This record gives sequence, structure tokens and C-alpha cells, in this order.
Amino acid sequence: MTWIRKNVLPAICLVAGLVVGGVGVMGGMEHNGWMSPDTAQQMAMKQTASAVVAEVTPYCVDRFIHLPDASKQLKGLQSASGDGSGFITRLNLARAPGAVSDSPFAADIASMCAERVRAFTEIREAKSQSCFIQLFEPLLNRIVDTALPLLIQNLTGGLAR
Repeated sequence: MTWIRKNVLPAICLVAGLVVGGVGVMGGMEHNGWMSPDTAQQMAMKQTASAVVAEVTPYCVDRFIHLPDASKQLKGLQSASGDGSGFITRLNLARAPGAVSDSPFAADIASMCAERVRAFTEIREAKSQSCFIQLFEPLLNRIVDTALPLLIQNLTGGLAR
């Protein structure tokens, strides 16, 4: 029994301490921002992709808007299935300025470009409608102020007779 206490028990405690310490160090490293190289590489790729998409999308939207047949292409984009990225890709707009070939993020760029073109046209349509209302609002107010009282007077006068 003393031999076990002297030789085996310290070995078990040593192994248990190493296991608990290793788990604690790994958990502490991850908790404090340390990560494996694979995780760091995946995070870097995601950040790179979002940066490239954010940088190239405005160029894509600008090229779409300045197409010679932009209104026809807009109708095609609005009737396109899915998110419209395939339509933008077919127009060859999902490229960085001066790029010779598609980037690995072309699908993401095309998707974001289609979303932004649709949003841009919706805003432009809403703005033109509000401009129409602003343009004719004084005329409508004048009609309501003058014609409506006359109409009410004629209707009520006609009922009193």
C-alpha cells in the first residue's frame, strides 16, 4: 500500500493536473481572444469578403445606372428570379474597376449590387411621387378651398328647396 501511495498516486495527480491545466489554459486563451490559426484565417477571410463587397458594390450600382439601356435592364432585374445576382453577373457588372476577371466574391458583390439597385430605384420612385405631390399641392389646396364650399352650398341649397 505504501508503494502505491509513493509511486502511483503522484502519477495520477500529475496526469489529472496536466489535463485540468490544459483545459483551463485552452479555455482561458479562447476567452481572452486567443484562437487557433484556422479560426483566425476564417475570420480574416470573412472580414476581407465583407470589405471587398462593401468597396465594389457602389461601382456596380453606378455602372448599372449608367447602362445605355438601364430602364430595360431594370425591368429585367425586377423580374429576375431569386435575389437578382445571376442577372447582375450576366451583365458582367460584379467586378472591381479595372479587374480582368471575376473575384472570388463576385456572387456576394452581385447579390448586394442587385439589392442596392432595387433600393435605389424604389427611393427614386418615391421621391418623384412626392415631387409630383409637392408640385400640385397648391393647386389642389386652392381647388379644395374654393370649389368644395361652392359644391356644399349648391348641395345644401338644392335640398332646402
